[in-house]
Amino acid sequence: MSGSPVFAHVEGLSLPVGSTNLGDGVFGSTFQFMGCYSGSLGREPFEAQLGVLWKEQAIIEIVTAQHKGPPSAELFEREASSGTTHEAFDWNDWGDLPELPQIV
Repeated sequence: MSGSPVFAHVEGLSLPVGSTNLGDGVFGSTFQFMGCYSGSLGREPFEAQLGVLWKEQAIIEIVTAQHKGPPSAELFEREASSGTTHEAFDWNDWGDLPELPQIV
């Protein structure tokens, strides 16, 4: 699912981006592009996980900057902070994640 678009479902009055005129609004059900999915926080498959995305503004800034990063072949095998070689992404690189607050 990485790279998939993420939309917010909005009910009620929605205005086009940049508009302040209520006459331009649409009443009902609309969708707003939020960004692109990039992963989730949470390691247990049957527990709740928090989705992580690249926000729309960050994507626009990256594309507008036209800065090229290293080729993916150079990133495929890398040296982790622990000194061991990993392929692709490894949750263990993050170390101990902070505990999320419990809602009671």
